[in-house]
Amino acid sequence: MGNACSPQKYVSRILHTMGGSVLFAIVTAPYLFAPGTRAKLEPKAYAALGGLVLLSGLYNASLLQPKKMGPAGGFWRMIVYGGKTTALLICTPLGDKLFGADYAPHAKLVGVVLAYLIGAYARFYRELHTKV
Repeated sequence: MGNACSPQKYVSRILHTMGGSVLFAIVTAPYLFAPGTRAKLEPKAYAALGGLVLLSGLYNASLLQPKKMGPAGGFWRMIVYGGKTTALLICTPLGDKLFGADYAPHAKLVGVVLAYLIGAYARFYRELHTKV
């Protein structure tokens, strides 16, 4: 596949970034806007967005062929698959159950911020260690 932008890579990347952006906006809105200025999403919508971001992210990660990173690929897989998956699972209804109604919004905020931080680090780590 190389570095060519195939239609499936493009669509997957768009779904991943749009889903992540919407999820980030929803989770951070209570901290940025006055109460009552936004509609709350149903738990099914959180699950759908979280699932979309997770699945498209895992698909995108597999397209990157971490085996080209040599020994560094193992650590990259760990931070992408382990770290980001855990952070994003917090944003699904599972986060509500784990943290309770009082703490779930805060946990979701931490989850999306961690997912973005891990994602940025993973990209630069991958670029540094990928063999061309």
